[in-house]
Amino acid sequence: MINFRFLQEQDQESVKKLMKEYPLQFPDFVTEMYPERWAIYLSDRDLTKSQYVVATDEREQMVGHAGYIHNDDLRLYEFVGVVVSPKHHRQGIGKDLLKSLSLLLKAQGISRVMLSTLGHPGNEETLAFYRSLGYQELKYETDYYTKGFSRVTFIKDL
Repeated sequence: MINFRFLQEQDQESVKKLMKEYPLQFPDFVTEMYPERWAIYLSDRDLTKSQYVVATDEREQMVGHAGYIHNDDLRLYEFVGVVVSPKHHRQGIGKDLLKSLSLLLKAQGISRVMLSTLGHPGNEETLAFYRSLGYQELKYETDYYTKGFSRVTFIKDL
């Protein structure tokens, strides 16, 4: 059985470890952004700024994570850090994480979200996953982060 709850301080290392299992989706320069994001969230708990949800198994082992932040440039909320343990793929965990965050945003009157992911070879399954959930590709930016690391931005009406 999978349990969902809000991120707690003691979850941070487990989530980083989970992200490191996916070096194509979470290279170091991406993973390094999260401690600061989590620190802001954990100290403030203002749902209008950010929120993070984790999924754990029956032994309380970390199996998934996702969050949202407000993207000030685009004036939209952005889903970030979506990751599910390889052992738990295709069980609906990623979908449920995004659904729970969507419900939190809808309760605040938010009707549209975005998300960005890496667009390089080897990440096609991630792109297909977001498309299967109804996310529409907004733009593809070649070598956005650094050479060889492009960014694909998706948008979805809630």
